[in-house]
This record gives sequence, C-alpha cells and structure tokens, in this order.
Amino acid sequence: MKENQSIPYQYNEQVFLIRKIRKNFDAASIDEQPHRHGFYEFLYIRSGTGKHEVDGITYALEANTIYLVSKGQVHQFLFAKEIDGYLIRFQDSILPSVLSQKEGYYYNILNQISKHHDLFVKEADRPMIDLLIERMLQEYELQALKILDLSLIQHLLYPLLILMHRYSNSQIEAQDFQQNQYVLFVNLLEKYYKQFHQLDYYAKELGLTKRQLSNVCQEKTGKTAKQLLNERIFTEAKRFLKYTTLSLKEISDRLGFKNVAYFCRRFKKGVGKTPSTYRME
Repeated sequence: MKENQSIPYQYNEQVFLIRKIRKNFDAASIDEQPHRHGFYEFLYIRSGTGKHEVDGITYALEANTIYLVSKGQVHQFLFAKEIDGYLIRFQDSILPSVLSQKEGYYYNILNQISKHHDLFVKEADRPMIDLLIERMLQEYELQALKILDLSLIQHLLYPLLILMHRYSNSQIEAQDFQQNQYVLFVNLLEKYYKQFHQLDYYAKELGLTKRQLSNVCQEKTGKTAKQLLNERIFTEAKRFLKYTTLSLKEISDRLGFKNVAYFCRRFKKGVGKTPSTYRME
C-alpha cells in the first residue's frame, strides 16, 4: 500500500505572470494534476466553455467571468473548449508595502474578493477590463528578455482589483436582498396562504414580478414560489385530515377553496392521492 503523499504546491517563481489560456485542452493533454497554489490566480474567460476543480468541487467556466483561485487552494484544470481568455498569477508582494491603513487597502480588497469563486463582468466594464489585461500582457511580453519591471503592470493590476471588489460587493448585496425578499415572502405566506392561493398577491406585495419571486425562492430553496405556496397549503390540509374530524367541506372552507370539489382536485394533484384516501391511510 502506497503512503499518502501531500498535494504538491505549484509556485510561480516570478512575482507576476500573465498569458493567454490555451483554446482547447483536457487535463491529460497538458499533464494537469491537482496542485496547491503558492500564489493568487485569476482566470478571465471572455468566451468559450470548460471546467476546472477547486478544493474538490467542479465548476463550469463560462463567458464574461473572472474565476479566482487563492493561495493554498487545490486546483486542477479539467478541459477547455474554444476558450478565449487569460490567466494571471501574482504574489501578494506585488501590492504596496503596508506602512499605513491606506496602503493596506489593496490587501483588504484581495481578502474580500478571495471569498468568491467567480465574479461576472458587466457588459459596460468589459472594454476597460480587456484593455487593462491586454496592456498587462503586452508589458509582460516586452519585459520577457530582461529583468521584469513591474511598475506599469502594478498600476494596471490595481484598477482591475478595484473593479473586482465592486463586483464582490454587489454580489453580496444581491444575496442579502434575496435573503430579505425570501424572508418577507415566507412571512406573508404564513399569514395569508389560506386567503391567497395565487402568486400575484405575494409578488405585488413584495414589489416583484412572479418570475423574480420564483427566482429568489429557487436560489434559496431549490423550489419555485408556487411549489412553496402549494406545499404550505397542503401541509395544513394534511394536518386537518390526520388530526381532526373536520369534514372535507369544512377543511376546504378553512383553507379558502371555492368549493370542496376544487379542493379535492388540487389536493390529489399536489399530494398524489385524494383527501379521503390520505385520511384513511
């Protein structure tokens, strides 16, 4: 039995490196093995598709997205198909020396964005990011035959970090907004599920479209808003059927259905059996 070996670290001898990502490849063709990073790595995918693995989780590579791999994480490319993009590696020593709170600004940014796996690039910012990265590549290649002068590259990297930080903040705000909307929906649902069986009421109260409301619910639970609404109604119906002797008409009335026949049809469609069968079983 072979002894377990630690995952090898992959180090970048240079403080900074940038190159185009190969257009098509798989892990075997580039002899890619899982490795830990001794540097920060950004993958900017402008177009094409692919997959990579970070800490054992497989992620799709999609267009107009920056992917982040932090120092210490285990990374492996799996494949790329028609990729147009760049790979950027750098040590945090490329950032300004921390002599004051102000000079620690970029370290704080790097720490914040490193909490994300990917950041979607807005259409309005793509020309600027393309320009920054392409100019970095030009400067890097100009310096290839002599000692690399990082002066210009540093000042091109900083605005890229700032833009990524903005995306990070907006992503957190979006998640917070979704969480808030989801909680409001659940509270409304608990209060009015017997009165309002359609999503129109809940969406209007929250200032959302029905699609937006469903997107929020799916993000948080994997279920649509309609599924959650139906589940709440039928959970209560099951309680009445199991724990009370109320008639089907009385249950139907208490749950806000227009008649018992409609209640029975909805229950069977949602639960898979009639109310009478459910009660009997």
